[in-house]
Amino acid sequence: MKKVIKEEIYLDAKVSDIFQLLENYEYYEKFIPGCKSSSKKVITESVSQGTLNFEFLNKDYKFISLNNSTKNRIEMKQLEGPFKSFLSHWQIESIDASKTKVEFYAKIETGMVMGLILNDFMINNLKNLMIQTLKKQLNI
Repeated sequence: MKKVIKEEIYLDAKVSDIFQLLENYEYYEKFIPGCKSSSKKVITESVSQGTLNFEFLNKDYKFISLNNSTKNRIEMKQLEGPFKSFLSHWQIESIDASKTKVEFYAKIETGMVMGLILNDFMINNLKNLMIQTLKKQLNI
């Protein structure tokens, strides 16, 4: 099953503050629902490997991604995990001195079981929780 997740929000925060939070994979467990632990291994200045450990429906999942960061974009590709494929990015764009547009995009291919777990209702709930927690982490 193929799924596309898109979300665009505007935050009253600086690009650098948002980018720093999203670049810090160690904090993903604080704003991604179901994430029990997270870590980051730096490969080069712009490339890292992120590891996220999840628990859904009493089952543990490990997600390892290769991440490429540029000035205002973070691209992620699953190396190991519960999906057949997972490609995503965060795009961060300054609107003015204190307002920033944040875009999240993910293209996911799942098997049947994971596709049932990640239904539209679950995806919308996860997006809303991520946005709320991201705002909380940014103190907005």
